[in-house]
Amino acid sequence: MTNAHVRTVCVGRPRTVTWKGSDVATGIFKAPVDGRVAVRQLNLDGDGQADLVAHGGPDKAVYAYPAEHYPFWSRTLGRELEAGSFGENLLVGGLLEDELAIGDVLRFGDCVLQVTEPRVSCYKLALRLDRADMPALLMEERRTGFYLRVIEEGSVAAGDAIELLRRDPSRLTVAELVRLRLDTGPEELEAVERALEHAPLSEEWRSHLEKVARRLAEPQRPAPVSVPPRAVRLAERVAVTDDVLALTWEAADDAPLTPFQGGQFVTLEVPLDDGRAHRSYSLVGAAGDAAYRVMVKRDAGPGSQALHDRVRVGDVLSCSAPNGVFTLPPGEEPLAFVAGGIGVTPFRGMLATLERTGAGRPVWLFASARSAADEIDGAWLRGLAQRLPSFAYVPRVTSRDGRLTAEQLVAAVPPETRFMICGPQQMVERLPIALAEAGVAPERIAVESFVSAARMADAVTVPEGGLYVSFARSARFCLWTDPTLTLLELAEANRVRIPSSCRVGTCGTCATRVLDGEVQQLGDATAPHADDECLPCIAVPRTKVTLDV
Repeated sequence: MTNAHVRTVCVGRPRTVTWKGSDVATGIFKAPVDGRVAVRQLNLDGDGQADLVAHGGPDKAVYAYPAEHYPFWSRTLGRELEAGSFGENLLVGGLLEDELAIGDVLRFGDCVLQVTEPRVSCYKLALRLDRADMPALLMEERRTGFYLRVIEEGSVAAGDAIELLRRDPSRLTVAELVRLRLDTGPEELEAVERALEHAPLSEEWRSHLEKVARRLAEPQRPAPVSVPPRAVRLAERVAVTDDVLALTWEAADDAPLTPFQGGQFVTLEVPLDDGRAHRSYSLVGAAGDAAYRVMVKRDAGPGSQALHDRVRVGDVLSCSAPNGVFTLPPGEEPLAFVAGGIGVTPFRGMLATLERTGAGRPVWLFASARSAADEIDGAWLRGLAQRLPSFAYVPRVTSRDGRLTAEQLVAAVPPETRFMICGPQQMVERLPIALAEAGVAPERIAVESFVSAARMADAVTVPEGGLYVSFARSARFCLWTDPTLTLLELAEANRVRIPSSCRVGTCGTCATRVLDGEVQQLGDATAPHADDECLPCIAVPRTKVTLDV
């Protein structure tokens, strides 16, 4: 860290641009400014982010990029690059990713900032530099830059010296954290656990590494493609509302069903006249229950109609093991569950688990329904509010009361509350942004549809015998039979590497050309991509398919 200094200060307001035929709101276009610029808790004066969920919040208040990387990128891209090309607020000299550790505290001018995390770029970097693989290249080259939290507000200007005030004792460098994201084989478990134990990680990165650690701690677990489903027998069906059924499934043999956590889901294979449909439903019982209880809302799809109209007590279906990570977060911080319609079901499982364990954690459930008749399990929830003093049930009839606003939600709970959202697509897309704009840190917002692409599918049908997937350039050929497995996960299970970053369709890193066949994309991808490409992180096969990878 010799002669570290600020070379350029860059800011820019969000603007709307056209890319790949779509209008895109982005704050990635930054330009150098002269003089001193105020540094606030959430950004620099004159700066802004278009996507406050992916890019905003205290942990990402300031983005710095090493000037030492610019010559490399100029050679790679074949052109000169002006300051601000990577969307950075601070172009810095003498600060590199393999020298700075997460948690290091530095003085920039007269403000004090702390290193929080590497940048994981979305597709807008590809837009800015007109190169589709830029988000992946940034990670693979370990030239990510780094985000900073504001410890003391102040101002900064070009030419300011950068002084190291405190080294974090964990010494987990920015570059090492990037490596742990990209290279996480079983041999990395110790390094991941060490990072979790000692480093002051942001909540977003801690959550990611916790998932990695859980996966690496189970090296003998079979690959997802080989996990067999279980036969389950319908033991009970009860009408919850006019269009919602509660179905209780028991093991069809003597072996116990796989345990689950509150909030997880199972995927049922539903027989149809012309094949099979796979539908995923949240488990509404408490962790530790011997049976799987789900609630099924009748919709226009053939799967839910078959479960309502054809399946009777005693019938046997095939059922996946419990899946999903939209579960109770550890700790004792207050929780606000925000549900729309049938989106209440994962919270029903979490609440049943809290009651069973006797937890005193403060929890609010804000549950919206179109009418009083559409309220799901209201009697049980009201009873729980009486039995569990730390729980508050706040039902809302939208046809009468209107939709809850982010401001109303924030005003109703303590500032340290974590929000968990599940409901219609419009709700899970818009409410997180509104909450962030109302002052909720993005890392305190979890959305069910971001967790499992399979849960976003309106219908995923696996034909008899499955579908073959070819990875052309890798000379790999495999069978897809599990509807909860995306093409990216199928590739990884078969040792085919597809560059990826976000895994939820926002960055475009995994965009892959479809050479033959058709795929089904689950949910609305926010990353634009070519007509002959798919995003494997949120896609499944529709027919036999060949990918150019």
